[in-house]
Amino acid sequence: MKNIFFTLFVLFSIKSFSQNNIVIGSKIRTESACDTENTEKIVLLEMKTGDNYRTVKKFVIKNCLNYYTFSKFLGSFKVTINSENYQSKSLAFEIQATSKDTLMLDEVVLQKQVVTNLEEVTIMGIRKDFIKVEADKTTIAVKDNVMLSEGSAYDAMLKLPSVLLDPNGNVMLNGKATTIWIDGQPSGLSGQDLVNFLNNLPANIIEKIEIISNPGASYDADTSGGIINIITSAKSMKGLSGTINTYYSRSRYNKFGTSITLNGRVKKIGWQLSSGISGNNSDENKKMTNQFLDYNPNVILNQNYFTKSNNKPFFLRTSFDYNMNKKTTIGFKYNLNTNKNNPQTTGDLTSNNVVPNFNFNSYSIPSEKNNQNEIILYYKQKLDTLGRELNISTNWTRFEKSKFNAVTQTTTILPSTNSNSYSINNNDLNIETKYLKADLTLPYIKSNFTLNTGVKLSHSKVNSNGVYNLNNTNSSILNNPIYNDELRFNFNQSNYAVYVEARKKINKLSLNAGLRFENYVIKSEIEDKNSNYDRTFTNLFPSASLLYEVNKATDFTLSYTRKIEQPGYTELDPNLNGFFDNFTSIQGNPNLQPNFYNNFETKLSLLKYAYIGYNYSYAKTENLLIVENIGNLKTTQTYKSFEGLRNSNLSIGLPIPYAIFTEGTKFFKKRINIDKTSFLYLTTGYNFYKINNAEEYISEFKPNFYFMSYSQIILPFEVKLGLNYSYVSKGTYQIYQINNPIQKLDLTLNKSFFNNALKVTFSARDVFNTFKTNALTQSKNINVDYLLTRDNQNFRIGLSYNFGKFSALHKQKETQDEEELKRIEKKIDIGPKNN
Repeated sequence: MKNIFFTLFVLFSIKSFSQNNIVIGSKIRTESACDTENTEKIVLLEMKTGDNYRTVKKFVIKNCLNYYTFSKFLGSFKVTINSENYQSKSLAFEIQATSKDTLMLDEVVLQKQVVTNLEEVTIMGIRKDFIKVEADKTTIAVKDNVMLSEGSAYDAMLKLPSVLLDPNGNVMLNGKATTIWIDGQPSGLSGQDLVNFLNNLPANIIEKIEIISNPGASYDADTSGGIINIITSAKSMKGLSGTINTYYSRSRYNKFGTSITLNGRVKKIGWQLSSGISGNNSDENKKMTNQFLDYNPNVILNQNYFTKSNNKPFFLRTSFDYNMNKKTTIGFKYNLNTNKNNPQTTGDLTSNNVVPNFNFNSYSIPSEKNNQNEIILYYKQKLDTLGRELNISTNWTRFEKSKFNAVTQTTTILPSTNSNSYSINNNDLNIETKYLKADLTLPYIKSNFTLNTGVKLSHSKVNSNGVYNLNNTNSSILNNPIYNDELRFNFNQSNYAVYVEARKKINKLSLNAGLRFENYVIKSEIEDKNSNYDRTFTNLFPSASLLYEVNKATDFTLSYTRKIEQPGYTELDPNLNGFFDNFTSIQGNPNLQPNFYNNFETKLSLLKYAYIGYNYSYAKTENLLIVENIGNLKTTQTYKSFEGLRNSNLSIGLPIPYAIFTEGTKFFKKRINIDKTSFLYLTTGYNFYKINNAEEYISEFKPNFYFMSYSQIILPFEVKLGLNYSYVSKGTYQIYQINNPIQKLDLTLNKSFFNNALKVTFSARDVFNTFKTNALTQSKNINVDYLLTRDNQNFRIGLSYNFGKFSALHKQKETQDEEELKRIEKKIDIGPKNN
């Protein structure tokens, strides 16, 4: 048994003017006596700047009693003690103007570490949180989470609190269409291209996901529905470390995937490489009942489309960083994503109440392939040890997609007259995006004030070329394509943005105010069609928020932002994004205008886990997907601008550790290891849409409710059971009426072997095969009732093997600011004085 007497404190502030010295001491012990203490302990000293703590000093001690003398600076501090085989402990304290020249901190007793596996040891006082609710974002851990780390990034995202799919398959956050970012930057993709990209990215390379429901001025203005920021693992460790993953899944088809992640650090150079390939066979069945109201009696067309896809994605993600010194880092990233798909679609159509009645059959064999190349360069400069930092980054991304479609159509005029027609189209899409951005953070410790400012220059260019030969009676065009129509769409957007954001803490109140200026220059044209659309506009986007610490466990936040939603390229492109047959097609609208949103949010959070929040958004215009009756029993899906959108969302998140039913409040008094805890996390919400002058498209706006639950249960033999259930009630989403509840249940079993080096996972998705979307949409002289089912139910087994020097990561965390801290020691008279 050993005792430790320990004291510490250091503080550094650029603006401090106090010259008085103070001596800090504190007594910390294990279960043994102090006079025999000789255990090595690592001590980390941190200073609070705004809402975060900044590392100031790290040192190693063995003796019992240590004193530290330094200039008396005012503020809030935290010291964290780590020792091998002992649980980490933290101690918070403050230096005030009235503090005496000698300050003794409370006694701290180190307890033996119960968990001996390296992955379970908490280093530097950082605990593992499944979910952490903060004023401006909610962070969910993915990498070591049983449910989230299996499958793709798309699968993980749909299991997050308050994240659901709308009837068109787009991702919603708190009832609004959201923006997807990768590693702090916009993905640059939309629609099905974004879905394919996320399905190609394995979840086990994701470190965490941030949900930013009301982003402030430092974020792009084009984030009206919030941000889901997927942060991939980017930690480089001394030596060579890595993870190998492989899985096999069975639904109606076979699915497989293999990936590898390697990383290492040699002196000042760190690197990481992730690569993987998979095969994903799946299907989708869409049934539509079109009721044409401009006929008497109404004509009914019953359509059924069955599509079988064969995706073969590949990804490569690389990163390199070079520490020029302890304050300066430069880095390079290259990312590649490719996919090939040869789907097959069969369609059949039957008519009612038309003379003569007819049947229609179609068969299409599209061929799709795409690739995305991305290059990122970045420069990080720490200006001092108090958090002043300059970040500069540049990005170049090119996305290329080609799609050839051949459709054979047979029309049968009842009882027996047949006629055939053939259609081909070839679409090439190229998107090039580049930007340069710089961000500067300037904290002023003495005043509890932080100033953030930055600038961003970006340019996007989209070229979409489509060639067509539709409804030809000669089948030879299928083997020898000849086109008789062409549509070339060009879109260019330049943007200049600058922002300033100020944060101020006054006792328990934290204030944040920001202003973002953005200038857009947009040019689009349809070549040879005399269709040009140019627009230039300049706007200011203010933001403001406050956080009030009701007590140590409870925070109240209130925020406002003004945002813009620019139409995506899939919404603007007039080319046929989908040609099913003579009666159904999909194309964009190049004349769409941007939408401007005013977003309000308030939230009450408890212990950084539980919360209740309310969101309200208002926009003068909103671009929505509609089904348009274009005559002769034909429809097209396109986009239309509506006026006056209002959206309200109320959500509640509540964690329930199962141990509270057996231990009561004693459970909260002990150290919690989330990997060893059985718990239930519940999320429920209410969502209501209202759009002005939309009577032609929706008869009545009704609210809908959603419920999500995630449960982790620790079974015997350290087997983890994960259960994820989601439910969305009937109601209205935008102008779509959800006719039946949407629900599913996922299950995961996980077991680790060989000191956590090997992990085996079994999962079952959509266990009861209940995930279906049944919705009603209407337009002028037409009602469309559709039912969408996908190949969701599948059973999966996965293996993950870790190798390398895992401890290097923890050691690196402890020493990464060592040179910077040595500089502080030269300026401040500080050091242990042992007794």
